[in-house]
Amino acid sequence: MDNLRLTEEAYLLANKIRSSSLYQNYLVHRNVIEKDTALMERVRAFKRAQIALETKRSLSGITFEEEKQVSHLYTELSLHPIAGAFLDAENQIATLYRSIVDSIYDGCELEVY
Repeated sequence: MDNLRLTEEAYLLANKIRSSSLYQNYLVHRNVIEKDTALMERVRAFKRAQIALETKRSLSGITFEEEKQVSHLYTELSLHPIAGAFLDAENQIATLYRSIVDSIYDGCELEVY
């Protein structure tokens, strides 16, 4: 199978994902949260903090207090009905993506270092 055909197959998979109930659920929750700009900004701020924490963890390590602060942000958001539903739906999609990538690595016998 040539590269072009593999790319076409990837687009077919993307279309199947977009039409799945899991993705449609994510879109519903994303559309709801985007209507509340202040809440969406809180979610974005949490994500930025989470990425910064993970980057720092991999480079130099983090303190318990730093981890606790980001964990507190997540807890606050997850208890909010709209933000919590959005984060849950987003996590379900991310889990699907990870599963697909893991399947490709396993199927191709690629080692991840």
